[in-house]
Amino acid sequence: MARVNLGRVRGKDGYIPPMYFESAPFLVASDKRRITVKAGTKIDLGERTFSVDVDTEYDIASILDVGALAFGKDYYLFICPQGSADIVVKASLTKSAPQGFSAEAVELIGGFHTLCANVGDDLTYFEGNVEKNHPLNGYIAGDILPYSVWCLNHRPYSEPEGMVYIPTLDFWCDIYLQSGSGANTKSAYRGAITRNRQYVDFVEDQFCVKKELLDDGEFAAAMIGSNEMTAVAGTNDAGATSGGAGGRVDTAGRRMISIYGVEEGCGSLWQFLRTTSAGGADGTFYGQTSAQGVTPVTQGWITTVG
Repeated sequence: MARVNLGRVRGKDGYIPPMYFESAPFLVASDKRRITVKAGTKIDLGERTFSVDVDTEYDIASILDVGALAFGKDYYLFICPQGSADIVVKASLTKSAPQGFSAEAVELIGGFHTLCANVGDDLTYFEGNVEKNHPLNGYIAGDILPYSVWCLNHRPYSEPEGMVYIPTLDFWCDIYLQSGSGANTKSAYRGAITRNRQYVDFVEDQFCVKKELLDDGEFAAAMIGSNEMTAVAGTNDAGATSGGAGGRVDTAGRRMISIYGVEEGCGSLWQFLRTTSAGGADGTFYGQTSAQGVTPVTQGWITTVG
């Protein structure tokens, strides 16, 4: 099958406007479709200040600017002036400003990604030889992925779309297998999966969007809770790629999703890492198969024997 990749990036903050809050994230998912702003949050907005003295929960349906929550989408949270003195919290699919407000008047404070397909109710996984229930059991398409919630003091160095936070090793990871290339590299639901390219091309794609490939330990951390010892339903390249990234099940009918919400990371397609992994003495990699100077240049699988 084709080699593809997931991107990752450390949790480094960019510009943060004047505000006050504890070091912990001030935005968290408090329910499948609710967000909580933590007590002590204070954000300046021109001549007004958004201040929260106690944990304050918002139902996304009630603050959405238009429509209903869609599946596999990135939503953005804003504080917006309303009337002569009030400030309201709004959610939108639009990154510049929610409908009815100008970009100059609002402040983008965070966002989240919604689940692309129902998870099911009976998934389990092993951690440290202990069987556990998958934390996304019962989640349906359109629910908030808890580890995708980002805010001004808790976000990746790259743009946050299509990413989740992996707390065990403190990094952000793409939810979906890569689509696009170069500056158009994305982690997007139903994005056409980018594959059959050389390692260096994938590395450069990630650099273009302020990311890098996962290493072996990070891959293991991000994929915990995923299906094990199974393949994608269809067990072929078409089964792993038709329809684009996200939402697949394996040959046992189990959703291919980690406890953090990373999609089809195991049993779908081979992936490049930025470090070697425990794959054994023999292996294959994708590269140039034609001799140097010979045209046309051909590429394919190269087998190595240790």
